[in-house]
Amino acid sequence: MIGLLWRAIICRAFDRGMLPDLSADDLAWLLDGISAHTTRVGLNQDLFVSGEELAGIMDALRWKSPRRPLALIATWRPSRGLPED
Repeated sequence: MIGLLWRAIICRAFDRGMLPDLSADDLAWLLDGISAHTTRVGLNQDLFVSGEELAGIMDALRWKSPRRPLALIATWRPSRGLPED
């Protein structure tokens, strides 16, 4: 569902000329890469950056194990903005 929303937003922006550097072929390639998983990964990182606890992230994003959310940020710390303890 979230992938459909992002695709609609990007298509609307493209149709309105708001993405002038993007060709129709580039748009098709971009839209193929959008998924709910992409959004979930980004939200996972945003929640960690904002200081959310692991348990809250797991609950909000319905992770069953802490392994995946921790793996997604393992190479992201601290050079990309995660707060240090």
